Amino acid sequence: NSTLPGSSATFSWTAGSGVTEYQLYIGTTVGGDQIFRTPATEETSVLATGLPTNGESVYARLFSRINNAWQVIDYTFTAAPATLSTLTAPANNSTLPGSSATFSWTTGSGVTEYQLYIGTTVGGDQIFRTPATEETSVLATGLPTNGETVYARLFSRVNNAWQVIDYTFTAASGSPIIVADKPRAKP
Repeated sequence: NSTLPGSSATFSWTAGSGVTEYQLYIGTTVGGDQIFRTPATEETSVLATGLPTNGESVYARLFSRINNAWQVIDYTFTAAPATLSTLTAPANNSTLPGSSATFSWTTGSGVTEYQLYIGTTVGGDQIFRTPATEETSVLATGLPTNGETVYARLFSRVNNAWQVIDYTFTAASGSPIIVADKPRAKP
């Protein structure tokens, strides 16, 4: 009934009495092995990988072979909760570098896809929009350079539902145009 620590965890068990082999199933259903399965073994622990990180129920079934017959005990756990992706660059509330910038974000946990909107309103995509992607960075172009407020919304897809975090930036200010003096003809 505990919460698993992440996408991997060590499962350990007692040797029992009269037990000659063990087997461990981990699944999304009671007795299922959709997530992880060991072969029959004499070991009393295993590192299970590929565990979900979306807060769902996870079931483990420990098999003990006694007198050539398998006996089982079932256990229930909660998968580690999902962690949404967060922008790492540019920094929230910073000034964008110019008309283009690379936006990068963390992978999060339990996140299967990402999407980024950049707009002039909170949640808007008037400036830039990515399709759903598995990438964790994108070069955004066409950013304004007039010092206005720019908003970004980073979407994280967890359990087939989109969750969002909003960010605010200041557009770069355009550089003043310097006009060089024309050479004058000698009188």
